[in-house]
Parts: sequence; C-alpha cells; structure tokens
Amino acid sequence: KDMKKEIQLEVGNIIFSVSRYGGPRLLKVVRVTNTQAILNNEVRLKRVSYGISISEIGAGIWHSSSYRLADEKDIEEYKRITQENKMKNWFSDFLKNASVEQIEQIYEIFNKNK
Repeated sequence: KDMKKEIQLEVGNIIFSVSRYGGPRLLKVVRVTNTQAILNNEVRLKRVSYGISISEIGAGIWHSSSYRLADEKDIEEYKRITQENKMKNWFSDFLKNASVEQIEQIYEIFNKNK
C-alpha cells in the first residue's frame, strides 16, 4: 500500500476507530464540508488524509482514539470482537444467577468434547 496516497472522505464511508478506553467501533461519515468529515458520533475528522491514520479535529496531541478508513478485515475484526464480548457478557450474567446443576451441565458439555 502507498502510505502517501491521498484519501478524501465522502458521505457513507465507514471509519474504523480504536480507542484506548474501549473496543473498536465502526463509524459512518454522515456529512462533509470542504475540509471536514463529520461522523455519526459527531467527531470531526480532517477530510483529506495522506496516510493510513486520519486526524481528529480539535483533539490534542494525546487524543485517545485513532481513525482510519475501514477495510473488509477491520469490519470482520469488529464483528468478531463484538460477538465475543456479547457472549462473555451473556455468560457472566448467566453465572450470577445459575444453579450449581446448570453450571455442572455446562462443565460436562465442555469436558465431553475434549
């Protein structure tokens, strides 16, 4: 890939965002001006980028999120992590209310398949 290639964001582009404080997110460009792309979470990005990372407008040097144009791999990773988190949360909630018998049944199922 050419790192110096100019990217001009357009309405409908999907942006992959990674934050220091949370999991990855897929955001969408909902509006553009000559210099800015506004995302569906109201973050403003520089509309033109000359590298793989797109700069957030108004963020300090140490801002907590990074943004880039999403590709198929990013979308698949997002879906995988989201599904994984959903299952972990479900399992965690289940364990809070599960009876010993229910936990034993799950234990048996897992150990039977080893």
